[in-house]
Amino acid sequence: MAANKRNGGDRVAPSNSAAFLAGRDLAAQMIRTGHNADVPDGQATIEARYRDGAQDNFALRYLQALLERPELADGFAAVLSDYLSAGGCVDPEVYERLSIGEMLGAKADAPLQDFISAVLATAGTSSSD
Repeated sequence: MAANKRNGGDRVAPSNSAAFLAGRDLAAQMIRTGHNADVPDGQATIEARYRDGAQDNFALRYLQALLERPELADGFAAVLSDYLSAGGCVDPEVYERLSIGEMLGAKADAPLQDFISAVLATAGTSSSD
């Protein structure tokens, strides 16, 4: 997380770093696990009356992986922030298909090198609120 410049509070700009993308993919996989049959129906609920036996706390496995690789936190948190703010109705494949430009706000037709240069040029600047 230290590699990304925070611009106030918990705001972190998406990055094209391998760690950001790996964190993004880890969160997407966690969401997919929750959506798919990887978790038997009702077994992930916290309410004991709706499940048979112990809770399948599948999210804990992903959080433990995140704790082992804290550099993935920004990408992981970016996906969860988007997913939760959208009411949990985003297909996890959407995150995996997003291009760097779509995440960072670059124009689709802008040459990648020009875009990267522009991002690097503004990385050292900060805005006052």
